[in-house]
Amino acid sequence: MTTTNNQERRNQLMMKEIIPFDQRLNSRLNKQKITILQVNLGKHYN
Repeated sequence: MTTTNNQERRNQLMMKEIIPFDQRLNSRLNKQKITILQVNLGKHYN
């Protein structure tokens, strides 16, 4: 149970950081960029 709570907390913190950063850049992430990011993170952590 604690791991899911930590995961949720981390996700909430990440969203708080990511959204203003995205707005500051005045650009929106598209699906392609997100997919590339996920692939790169997957390679790094797996």
